[in-house]
Formats: sequence, structure tokens, C-alpha cells
Amino acid sequence: MTLSPDHLTHLTQGSGIAPALIQRIGCSTATSASALARLGFKDYQRKAPALVFPVHDVHGTVALHQIRPDQPRVGKGGKTVKYDTPEGKKLVLAVDPDHRPLLTQTAVPLLLIEGLKKKWAIDSRLDPDHPLCTVGILGVYGWMRDHEPLPDWQSLALEGRQVLIVYDNDALTKKGVKDARAALARFLHDSGAVVSHVDFPTRPGAKVGADDFLISGHTLADLLALAQPTFPEPAPLVTCLADYEEEETAWLWWP
Repeated sequence: MTLSPDHLTHLTQGSGIAPALIQRIGCSTATSASALARLGFKDYQRKAPALVFPVHDVHGTVALHQIRPDQPRVGKGGKTVKYDTPEGKKLVLAVDPDHRPLLTQTAVPLLLIEGLKKKWAIDSRLDPDHPLCTVGILGVYGWMRDHEPLPDWQSLALEGRQVLIVYDNDALTKKGVKDARAALARFLHDSGAVVSHVDFPTRPGAKVGADDFLISGHTLADLLALAQPTFPEPAPLVTCLADYEEEETAWLWWP
């Protein structure tokens, strides 16, 4: 499958993803239901044409595909399914094959990013002189399965590592998203990571994610500057010696 001009524009101009990265990842356009069937999508999911995203796992293989149909289906509760994954496929952590050696390098900061396009927007701006390891989360609870962290986490080193959670700014306004981010932060903290998160500035009438923030004229350095500690250390209680009232010491035993 090739990538249609409209879908290429959507990725480059709409999300600020570098064309070379798009080609290397292998994004494509599915123009028929049969093409989506070959990728494992059920009949009710085969809404073509659709933009196809390969999802590489921690082992460097394409574990599944995600699609963004031009005319998305309506799911349970009347909610539009903007991004779809094959029914029955197990979610994975999305990792660029080139980043696999960084998964265990605790000196390299780790960014956990909600959504593939947003991950790729950040990847398009990485500086080789200042390495970062980026991992994509497919949905706010896509880091876990059956109420347990994905087995993929076993391939990542977290103890003592700087980890930044990059979720959309609806984590500030939607309880479900807020709870999902908080649960991820708690898992990381309990695993020994030093956890921070990003709160993107609000934009009237629109949700803001990493790609929206970057294409609006901000740099990756601007994004990283938004990081704030999720579990800040309590401020030390300091008492000035001049304010201390001397008291007689009552010894239990001398000295």
C-alpha cells in the first residue's frame, strides 16, 4: 500500500511529522475493505479509505496496525472511533526500532506519549546530541491490560530513570483521562522512576496534544520545559537557631 497525498499532508502539515520518518515507519493508505481485512480488522471496522499506522513493539516487530478512517465508525454509546485497532489484538507499547537500545539505558530520559502521531511529531524533532527514548501509548489506558501493566514494561529499565508523561491537555478536565495518567504515574513511581508530566496550555474549543503544541510554533525544548514533578519532594522544615527557645534537657541516662 502507498500513502495518498491527502494522508501525507495530514501527517506532515497536520501533525508536523518529518516525511523521512513517515517513509521509514511505513505509514500507508488502505483504499479497500479487503486491504483492512488482511491487517486483521473485522468487517464492521473496515472503513476505507483509511490512514494505516504500523505499531512496532519492544521487540522491533510490527505487532499490529492502527487506522484512522476518513469516515470513522460509531462505536458504543454513540462515540466516534477516530482511531481503530483490530478487535482481539493485544495492545503493546509503541517503540521505534531505532530506540530499542535506549529502552534499558537509564541515563537517557524516557518520554511516554499518548498517541502515535504525537510520538512521531516529537521523534521528528529529536537531537542526536541529546538523546531521548520515546514510547507511544495507544490510548490513555494503553499501557496496561486486564488491569495490570503490559508485559512490555519488562523490556524497559525504570529504576532511577527520569520519565516524562506526555498526555493531551484533557488530562486536566476529563476525569477518566486524569485517572489514567495518575495510575500510570503511580506505576512508574512504584517502579523506582523519577516521574514528571506535561500540562499543555489550553486552547479554546480544542484539545491540545504534543503535535498541536509543536506545529503551533513551539520547539521540543519548549515542550520539555513544561515538565513538572508529579510527586514533588516536600519542602524541608527549617527553623532558625535564633528563634529556638532553649529548654533544659531531660536525660534518660547520662550522657
